[in-house]
Amino acid sequence: MPGRLISRKRSHKGKMSRSILQKPRQKSNHSLIHSEDAISPASFLKNHYFAYLLAALFSLLLPIILYHYRTLDNNALCRWPWVFADGPPLKSWALLLIITLVAFFLASRSWPKNKPVFLFLSALIIGVSLWGEPEIIMDASRYFTQAKYLEVNGISAFWHGWGNELSAWTDLPLVPFIYGLVLTVFGETRIFIQALTTLFFVGSVWFTYLLARDLWDEETGLLAGLLLLCYPYLLLNIPLMMVDLPTMFFMVLTVYTFCLALQTDTPLPILAAALAIFCTFWAKYSTWILLSILPVIFLVYYKSDPQKTRRRAFYTITITLVLILPLVISLWEVINDQIRLLLDYQRPGLQKWSEGFISTFFFQIHPLVTLSALFGTWIALRKKDRKFIIPLYLIMVLVLVLQVKRIRYLMPIFPMLAITAAYGLRQLADQRLQRFLMLSTLGAALILTFGSYLPFTGQLSAANLKNGGRFLDTISPTSIAIYTVPQKAKDVNLKINVPILDLFTQKKLYLLSDPAEQSPEVNQTSSFRFSWEQDLPDFYDPLPARPANGPDPLVIISSGPLTKLPPLIREKMAGHRQVKSFNRSSGLFTYKTFVTIYYD
Repeated sequence: MPGRLISRKRSHKGKMSRSILQKPRQKSNHSLIHSEDAISPASFLKNHYFAYLLAALFSLLLPIILYHYRTLDNNALCRWPWVFADGPPLKSWALLLIITLVAFFLASRSWPKNKPVFLFLSALIIGVSLWGEPEIIMDASRYFTQAKYLEVNGISAFWHGWGNELSAWTDLPLVPFIYGLVLTVFGETRIFIQALTTLFFVGSVWFTYLLARDLWDEETGLLAGLLLLCYPYLLLNIPLMMVDLPTMFFMVLTVYTFCLALQTDTPLPILAAALAIFCTFWAKYSTWILLSILPVIFLVYYKSDPQKTRRRAFYTITITLVLILPLVISLWEVINDQIRLLLDYQRPGLQKWSEGFISTFFFQIHPLVTLSALFGTWIALRKKDRKFIIPLYLIMVLVLVLQVKRIRYLMPIFPMLAITAAYGLRQLADQRLQRFLMLSTLGAALILTFGSYLPFTGQLSAANLKNGGRFLDTISPTSIAIYTVPQKAKDVNLKINVPILDLFTQKKLYLLSDPAEQSPEVNQTSSFRFSWEQDLPDFYDPLPARPANGPDPLVIISSGPLTKLPPLIREKMAGHRQVKSFNRSSGLFTYKTFVTIYYD
């Protein structure tokens, strides 16, 4: 029947055809999880033995295969050879076996009746459970510095100082501005930033569900939302003070609201779409390319009602330009310099910093998502389903056309990949098999995230900043002196860690420097270049002389043993009776961050 994804056939005896590609009948659900019909799991397994056997083998053997070929994973953050350096995760595999059995029995139950609430709670629980993760990406230093600048100096100073007194590197101001508002309203505590980033993640899952639901049906929407939970790399980014996750949220919000705006004459969806496009535009430079999806969406809906679609698109884009252009004009000098930096430095650097597609789509994303997306694409092309172009377009642009091989830059299209995968998984006529694959995949992704990735991040030297900051909150002085050991130009400038340490403590930090210290010549092609070119704002300047109440505690941030320290620092070290060291290291990286605290 036209307009339906899959048909349902019955024989003369009234028995349902068992075609694997039939669409099942929609049932109403009356409890959170309850039996869909009278067929027991044992009876169902008997009738669908081969399909379930393949699905179970896929779930259980896949981690073993991936572990065997783990050297193919070259992810820069959680590479499998690093994560599993101590050997095969036998406990995780045993847990996966249990999860697979549980998934089989749960598959005989229907999905919850209130699917949006189910997705919301699932995403929220997962996000909050990851809040113990340290800040493992040094770029967070920039975003915290920019946000704190707004908190300390106000909104007006933030916009006037952006790219001048306030280092902007290649960042756009929207996400740091939002972070700054959070610090201003709720205080300088990391948990409020994590609450915000978790809401960005939950919102991404929510709008992925809504977009897939409106394109096809609610079941596809639910699967899309759940599949977005099956990206271990993405889950690891939830608690981090970065811009990639908020950018992903604004991107899927833009696609959803623009689709909505083209189908209604009411002003609210049009205004919402304009605001969403505005936010996406100012989130990250890479989204400017992704906004090319707007004319694609326009063409998809154009045939249904050309005149109304043109009018709605015109209103949306006009409002968007009115919002965007004044800010572009006021920041044009900064934007122009940043674009030159992107073209001269970052674009060539992508070749050195690249990660393979196998790493991204089979190790950092559960392979079922990738395989289902390929299957869904094949089905959509055969059916000539033009709505499928909407989620497929961005994947084609970044993966096939631009060949972007850096997973962080692919994060904005993760919801689109989940939608294409949901479309593929939805083709299975057997809803129990759908649920079994979905639940076992989700279980495997969560086991990898919580059983391997999260403990791995706790072993990294970045955890020393988190632990050191928390320790500082246990001692009485309110002001803390910081000294960072000088490094060579090819290495990271350790001063970049001061804002990250500041994120984990309520103390007032100020930076000490040796007058005789000279900065090395910056390596213009180094991936750590921003750490040398970013100037710390004046709120980290040394405090004025105060009445002697004893010396402030001293924190030394280093990447190795404390040797060849200047006399000023050695004198301050000698003035304290106690020492606390945080020197955890995985031993996998040359760049390390050690924290040593001298206090009384």
